[in-house]
Amino acid sequence: MAAGCLAYATGDAGYKSDFTSRVGGLGVYWCYGWNDANLGAAVMNGLVNKDWSKANSYLGGMCKGSDYLYMDKWGSARINASMQFMALVASKNSGTSYVDWAVGQMNYLTGANNFGYSFIVGIGDKYPMNAHHRAASGYNNYDELGSNKSAAANSPILIGALVGGPWNGDKNSSDKGSPVYYQDDISDYIGNEVALDYNAGLVGAAAGLYHFKKSGSVSSNIPGVTKIYSSSSVIDEPQQTDAPPQQTDAPQQTEARQTQPQSDPEKNGDTVTLKVNQAIDYSKLPENDKMLGFKYEDFGLKPGDPKIKQVKVNISANGNIGKWQGAFGSSTTDANADPAYWTQTKDMQETFSSNKGTIVWDVPTATSNIIQYGYDGALKFGIWWIDCQQFNIDSIDLVLEGSAPQQTEARQTEPQQPDETTKAPQTVKVTKRGDVDCNGDVNVADAVLLARYNAEDRGVNVSEQGLANADLDGNGRWNSQDLMKLLEIIAGLAS
Repeated sequence: MAAGCLAYATGDAGYKSDFTSRVGGLGVYWCYGWNDANLGAAVMNGLVNKDWSKANSYLGGMCKGSDYLYMDKWGSARINASMQFMALVASKNSGTSYVDWAVGQMNYLTGANNFGYSFIVGIGDKYPMNAHHRAASGYNNYDELGSNKSAAANSPILIGALVGGPWNGDKNSSDKGSPVYYQDDISDYIGNEVALDYNAGLVGAAAGLYHFKKSGSVSSNIPGVTKIYSSSSVIDEPQQTDAPPQQTDAPQQTEARQTQPQSDPEKNGDTVTLKVNQAIDYSKLPENDKMLGFKYEDFGLKPGDPKIKQVKVNISANGNIGKWQGAFGSSTTDANADPAYWTQTKDMQETFSSNKGTIVWDVPTATSNIIQYGYDGALKFGIWWIDCQQFNIDSIDLVLEGSAPQQTEARQTEPQQPDETTKAPQTVKVTKRGDVDCNGDVNVADAVLLARYNAEDRGVNVSEQGLANADLDGNGRWNSQDLMKLLEIIAGLAS
């Protein structure tokens, strides 16, 4: 199984040879799980060698009919979800479809059963509240648990956890029996236990069903969950129309979160300072837009003025600021960028051990040359995370051409990736979006290669053509946003 995964992910001939030499005599007699990986290896044989005979021979005999697939009494839902996962991978790649069967099985797990329970915590009208899980029990030790059937008051709720599911109800029986029993009982380690391998199959099955059905919803209000992730990590950035940079009518931008300056800008030599004095509560920033905008006109800048060499955001807090993670962005005159007229740095990180600090962006010349002051052009300051949660943006300094950028003593940085921004337009044309290894296909191997390249792995070599294909947001750099878009393409969520 491991050799097959490595062969599929890397395209390495050695892994493929090792896998192929071992998979031939493999028998498939059980679901893919922690104690038996043969079905998983058979599926990998289909993906790597295009031989689906072993996988479909087993899946075809098991994944049929409308009854709940009940293979063992201990964690029956875990096994069912894993079978759905494998069947849906085969459905996508082998030409044999188990999709309708998987839909019926997932409906059962989410509440369409004679018990009236969804077996996924937080999903459906009625779901387990008393999962067999030490940390979620609310009890400090076994003596406190005693003979209780329910979790302690105010105990955590394991949103998204898959419990064991229905079974025969006889702990002393060695026979699996029939799935006739389920109770939401914290002491039931057969039907109400949760574990990582239970959810592994469930997530895989859910992803597979989404691939085929493209249906579902995103919940923005989950009890006990304070951070809800959007469907993409890509920041919504201001975009302009495709009019050329010398347009007479101002291009239209999407609505951006602009700040209001507290006073007129101050100019000291080649540095323009805008007094902002804006209090920020990180927890109240929208999940899909954690960038604050500052119009260049508020700095007194207009087209033709000197170019920006350095940006310094001066912040303060009541206590230690701690770690900041984020990025800078700016409107540009580059209509060929994606998004048009926009650039953004790589993710940055700085740490401050006091209540004041300055976050600095040294603007590369190529970026400085295309920054757009006119048409409501704006500087954006992104806050992906900040330890202190509540802080104040005191002022912003823009160092313009004509003087050497000054290093601020308050700035303390941790090792980070270079904050490289948009480079000169590429001369290599894209042959196939996402085809990093330039073999004509876009798959997990391309994602692995791009991830290793982004991590500065010296063992990989990506050609100029591969880099052009990997630049999925068209901004001349390669980072986690390109990797996320590539994974979406592989999953069929984007093109």
